[in-house]
Amino acid sequence: ILDVGCGQGYAMTKFKEAGFTNIKGITMSDEDVKATQDRGFDCEKMDQSFMTYPDESFDFLFVRHCLEHSPFPYHTLGEFRRVLKMGGKAYIEMPAPDNHRPLEYIANHYSVMGAKQWASLMLRHQLQILVATDFSIELFDNKEPEKKFNEKNLVFVIKKVSQEDFLKLQVAEKSQDKQPLEKK
Repeated sequence: ILDVGCGQGYAMTKFKEAGFTNIKGITMSDEDVKATQDRGFDCEKMDQSFMTYPDESFDFLFVRHCLEHSPFPYHTLGEFRRVLKMGGKAYIEMPAPDNHRPLEYIANHYSVMGAKQWASLMLRHQLQILVATDFSIELFDNKEPEKKFNEKNLVFVIKKVSQEDFLKLQVAEKSQDKQPLEKK
């Protein structure tokens, strides 16, 4: 498992508690690398768009609230495909656009896009979309706790398939008159 944008290792801890043993993390924060390593995890300072791992290194990528920080998400998704083993999967979660908090205008949020835009980029890398959904979480402002608002997030689960299998999937979807992105 590779935890992309692992922060200080919270998800890695949960994976370990679930019995997984081969867990790595990457982050761009020196402080987070140290904190994660202090928790006993393999963590490196590395950009999600320019990973140094060999091709087909991972069975699973966990990418939670990280991909929107990429200034070039098409390239970053290509990196995800490159490091995933054939048949490997990725869980990707990111904020949706047009939320109460204007995340599109936060300095390090370069790619806050809608589900169709994300799906288009994933499909261009021949990544099979297994799940495409969204959820909202209720938040409040610390200064005004009585004023609550919902923040919408997008979730994709993708799978690396061969070009041949991807083309078969496309033909099957067209024959069933399906759109490439349907809520599942």
